[in-house]
Amino acid sequence: MYHRIVTLSEPIEIPGQATIRTIGLRVPRFADYMSIGMPFTWVEVGTGGYQQETPELLQAWIERLADIDPNFLALLGLRDTLELKGAIADFFREALAPAPSPSSSGPLPASSSSASAGPTGPSRI
Repeated sequence: MYHRIVTLSEPIEIPGQATIRTIGLRVPRFADYMSIGMPFTWVEVGTGGYQQETPELLQAWIERLADIDPNFLALLGLRDTLELKGAIADFFREALAPAPSPSSSGPLPASSSSASAGPTGPSRI
């Protein structure tokens, strides 16, 4: 199952094969992230900063998650390329967004004193 479907504004026509009209992107998993990493870097400027894209990593993410042969991606137009890039960015924005607060009716999660828990807290299994 694909989490994101991008409908191409310019379908890819491949002689002797079906025309590609959509590209599905599957949900990134642990191995994907550990292999490729974040597609953006944080650049500090003075007291602030900004997020900068890393095109090579965005390409690696698209090639890895797309449901088509990566060789066909070279045939995409700019609009469709940017749509795929945006879909990859959405995966990360959603994953980095604050998690909804737990329901008051359920049990509270166990706390951890692990120093290696990181900025988002400890894993919970």
